[in-house]
Amino acid sequence: MIGNDVCNGKYPAEKTKDSMTTEEEFRKKITEILEHLDTTLPKGSNLIMTGLADGSILWDLLDGRIHPLGHFRQDVEYGDIYGYLNCLQVSPCHGWMTDDADLRTKLKP
Repeated sequence: MIGNDVCNGKYPAEKTKDSMTTEEEFRKKITEILEHLDTTLPKGSNLIMTGLADGSILWDLLDGRIHPLGHFRQDVEYGDIYGYLNCLQVSPCHGWMTDDADLRTKLKP
């Protein structure tokens, strides 16, 4: 799971938020998965579960920094690339890779 709710390819921004899994749905599905694993995994098996990272850190860390495509002339920043991909509606993660601070804030856990 690489933030598939947030990185869902939905445009405009509100569709990104509207198509996300609710907390109730998430709990229900995780419980179902764990119950299923309990019946299929060998006794004594261990399971490690981790939380997903807060992807808004991508924008916080990279905004204003030169993207590798702009290295030669020092004229293309990460925000430029993110904006271009969002304009074309082909961003791999519109939810986090956006200058829309409201959207990034809404997506925080």
